Amino acid sequence: MSYPSRDQDSGKILNLVFVWLSALFDCVIQNYYNMLKKNQILFPEKKIGHLPGIAVGHQFYSRAEMVAIGFHFTLVKWN
Repeated sequence: MSYPSRDQDSGKILNLVFVWLSALFDCVIQNYYNMLKKNQILFPEKKIGHLPGIAVGHQFYSRAEMVAIGFHFTLVKWN
């Protein structure tokens, strides 16, 4: 009986992590498009300058929070 090598275990773990992250990213994109369809994103177009209601120095706790107000757009690749 042979035991799997450390490299084989690492490959399996990396594969599981990749599958999990891919599924998570797909969920994020799907939620973004659902919010976009329901007009739940405050500023859906790119805008340069001040966003009304967002003070300089405001602390965000997640990228999703920034996407919801239209401050961050990199969750979705614009092709």
